[in-house]
Amino acid sequence: RPRVAVVALEYDRDAFSGNGILCQGLARSLAAHADVLVLCARPRGSGREDDVPVVTRGDGATTTAYVDVDTWHRLDRLGPHEQFARGCASRAIRDAVAAFGASACLGVDFSAVAAATNSGLCGGDVPFIWSPFRIFSRSDFDGHHALECDGVRRSDGVLALCASDADFVTERLGAAVRPLVVHPPLRESVLKIARARRGETRRRKYLTCVVRVSEEKEPHRFVELCEELARRGVFDSKALSPVFCANASLCQTSAYAQDLKARFQKCAPSGRVIEHFLSPEELGELFSETILNIHPPTHDAFGMTIVESAAFGAPSVVHHAGAVGASELLQTIGVDVEAPTREFADKIEEILLDARTRVVAENAHSKALEWDEASFGHAVFDFLFSHIRNP
Repeated sequence: RPRVAVVALEYDRDAFSGNGILCQGLARSLAAHADVLVLCARPRGSGREDDVPVVTRGDGATTTAYVDVDTWHRLDRLGPHEQFARGCASRAIRDAVAAFGASACLGVDFSAVAAATNSGLCGGDVPFIWSPFRIFSRSDFDGHHALECDGVRRSDGVLALCASDADFVTERLGAAVRPLVVHPPLRESVLKIARARRGETRRRKYLTCVVRVSEEKEPHRFVELCEELARRGVFDSKALSPVFCANASLCQTSAYAQDLKARFQKCAPSGRVIEHFLSPEELGELFSETILNIHPPTHDAFGMTIVESAAFGAPSVVHHAGAVGASELLQTIGVDVEAPTREFADKIEEILLDARTRVVAENAHSKALEWDEASFGHAVFDFLFSHIRNP
């Protein structure tokens, strides 16, 4: 049976972004084809097993090796990637990696490259596949370009989440071979809930924005939209109510998040602020009552909540011109999110009244339920297996 190592800074301890959720799904789906070792970070003090660096799960197919880090909630160069890399050079981690005997390794984001190298999973006999779930040099070229070029240079192949990222890796990061594109799936727990609720009808009343309240996700566009809609009296009847995610942990450390939360509450006092990471059940409840989901970034490698909202019949507005990966997988409503706020608000009001919006929702709903974790894992494993020497 093949053995696959996955190196990812964020995985299953205090997951705070789509990276962690997707890594969990990746490990689950790969375990159907191979034994899996996940080498990841966790915030120090995050669980009762903190004195145990290596944990084997009950099914025996997945082993997790943890590195404790002192900062959290960031995946860019200001996050704990250097501490993660240093921890991967420890005797406990290197021994766990050596004992596992990986046939291939997949590293997530630039933060995995040094970590995989220090642990013995990159630069030796083990094929190393680099998968940038998020390409940071698209928004901070000077700060991340060299780090991400290193990921391409050290890899035996690159796996991208969308065609736009594959183009960027080829044109700007120097990949000699265009990356394989494999779209992320609807995670298993959400898929089960969505299938169980198929056919249910509820009154849809929410205008939602379910992204991390950090600069790269550009949630200020949603807050500006709500301010303009509130000025027009759109929320006065309470037939339409805005919902904004503002994670409490981020609000404690980010002035950007604090400001957006305060502005949202001021303009829409009857709206909902969600301050915790939503469970699959909570996502199902929210999106089952959502009339339109707003995904505000000008670029996103995928946008997992777009697929999750579609699974419960809620269509999403995304930036036009194929800038959001999920729009390659299912039907979305493309608009110019960079337009002046008044024009953006005009467009949203048109979409809310357009009967074709529900047609988009129905088409997206069907597609979201088709591409699951098993399909995703099979595609990723086939790519990894093609690089295994003498499989």
